Amino acid sequence: MAYLRSIKSLAALVLLVVVLPGVGFLLINYAKLSARAKDFQLARASCVIMFAGTLTIGLSGSSAVMILGAVLYVLGGGYNLLLRSLLASVVEPHHRGTLFNSFGILESLGIAISGPILAQAYRVGLGWGGVWVGLPFLVGSGLFLFALGVLFTVKLPEPARTDV
Repeated sequence: MAYLRSIKSLAALVLLVVVLPGVGFLLINYAKLSARAKDFQLARASCVIMFAGTLTIGLSGSSAVMILGAVLYVLGGGYNLLLRSLLASVVEPHHRGTLFNSFGILESLGIAISGPILAQAYRVGLGWGGVWVGLPFLVGSGLFLFALGVLFTVKLPEPARTDV
């Protein structure tokens, strides 16, 4: 278990120090995306990676595959930070405190609701046995799939014009 924690921490460090800044630099300087569009694309990619990670963990039949899924999941960990940045870019500065407070409330509410649901999914998965022990992760991958549907459905708002 300690090895898994070390691997996850190393993956998170690489994500936050190397991957996100590096990919962000490439998207802004070479793909010529705005900072807002960069955050939007990175949020989408992070959600895809977290979906793949939870699905891999949920379907894993060995510890090596489960560790791969955990690393994938951690590599999508910028999702929350990217969404906060994206939302902050579409809200007027004097409303950002309210935005972050609302984000925190919804995040806490989601954790409070998901805890019992995932615990029940684990109980059911244990009862069914076999690969179904990973049922909570499959439920999580379903939730990420829903989030992906939202992220790929919404349109990024145009920035306000400042030359008027």
